[in-house]
Amino acid sequence: MMDYTITNKYMKAKLEFNLPEEQAEHYCAIKGADMLNVLFQLRIKLRGMLKYDELTNEQYEIVENIQEYLMDILNENDVNLDK
Repeated sequence: MMDYTITNKYMKAKLEFNLPEEQAEHYCAIKGADMLNVLFQLRIKLRGMLKYDELTNEQYEIVENIQEYLMDILNENDVNLDK
């Protein structure tokens, strides 16, 4: 008879930094989620401005260019704000 027992095993990851030499890397690691949230909120704001704000043609073009630039650099750096 075969045993189909399922066990819950949790994976863990540990990051270690040599401080103060790796202070910048440490800061990025602990503030990464906050930084992603800032970028996500910026993306939402730009989208809302294009969709709902009454912009002149020049303003619309500027906001659209900023939005496109943001999306381009996110894609180039393989950053997905929807994860």
